[in-house]
Amino acid sequence: MIEPTASELTADLIAWSRDEPHPDRDEAPVWRWERWIRDDPERAWMVFESLVRQEPEDVEVLERVAQRLEQLLFRHWTDFHERAIRLVQSTPLLDPMVGPEVFTQGHYGPRYRDLDELATVWVRHEAHCDASHRVTDIMRSDSELGLRLALEIVRRGPLHSFDDWDVHSPLLELLRCHGPAVINRVEAAARGSEALRRVIWSVRRLNPEPDQAYSISSKVWHRLTRVTDGTTTYNSPRPEGARISVGAEYDELLDRWFVSESSFWAWEEVERLVHEAPESGWQATLALLRKADTEKALVSIGCGPLEHLVRRNPAQFVQPVEQLATADPRFRLSLACVWLTLEDVPEALARRYWVASGGELAVLDAPANWLPSADGA
Repeated sequence: MIEPTASELTADLIAWSRDEPHPDRDEAPVWRWERWIRDDPERAWMVFESLVRQEPEDVEVLERVAQRLEQLLFRHWTDFHERAIRLVQSTPLLDPMVGPEVFTQGHYGPRYRDLDELATVWVRHEAHCDASHRVTDIMRSDSELGLRLALEIVRRGPLHSFDDWDVHSPLLELLRCHGPAVINRVEAAARGSEALRRVIWSVRRLNPEPDQAYSISSKVWHRLTRVTDGTTTYNSPRPEGARISVGAEYDELLDRWFVSESSFWAWEEVERLVHEAPESGWQATLALLRKADTEKALVSIGCGPLEHLVRRNPAQFVQPVEQLATADPRFRLSLACVWLTLEDVPEALARRYWVASGGELAVLDAPANWLPSADGA
């Protein structure tokens, strides 16, 4: 791999930020920059400084700087905290792009004090995640209702401390599925709603290949992005938010959607622990078991983190799983929802897991007459 100089990468990033042609190197400019941030932060810092010095009033360029500053401080707080403050202060446009939390070291720590707190949020998410799925289904199947709900989510977002970026997904899903049928009304709504124009501006780069299978058509996308009419997240005040009833059933659905979306981070964190730190993932799974208050939650523990732990680390967890399954019928219920394959789990271990589950766990590729009786006979 031939590395460009910091000046060359700066030029590439400016072109990339503006959707202009740039050299076809062996790595995309933003990926290279993020790799430098991780592995060679001093060289990455030269790019930060060059971008701000060369383009102090370019929103597209500076927004990329703001986004990567957080990555830099997350990994290298001590070396770059003071320098990052000075960089942000060097141009008025960058300051509102970088929230004050970015310069608070606690911002980069865990969002939870202990695993029980993480588990409490995970269980809350699990209890409401069906609302997110249902909203998506409505966006795909019912353009009239979908438009009402998508616009109301944008309207209510600030009441739940959601940023512009946090409320765009239902609207974009609606436009993917029903763009030509609803774009006139989206345009009309945007002309009367600064909040909606801010949301549309924030997603202006999310349809990079229009007319692909899962994209919004180029004609609809052009009309959508044109309606912002100069409004950006940085030149307009943060909306206060409002709530207009869409009927009792859908008001409740939207309330649950906001709970699901705001707690999704806990699901991601448990997944991260399971994949990156299996022993911590096991302890998190035990915390989930303690906090689970419905059979649905127990089933989700089995289909989710427990299954991932067992499939990735079958030898490490077979004994603790056997011991806990003997003592705790709630854990046995979760274990019964695990699906294994002999490709992932050696046959002898798969048998032990199956027996521990009381003969309920599924071994998907087991040959006929492979499994013994649940008592091990």
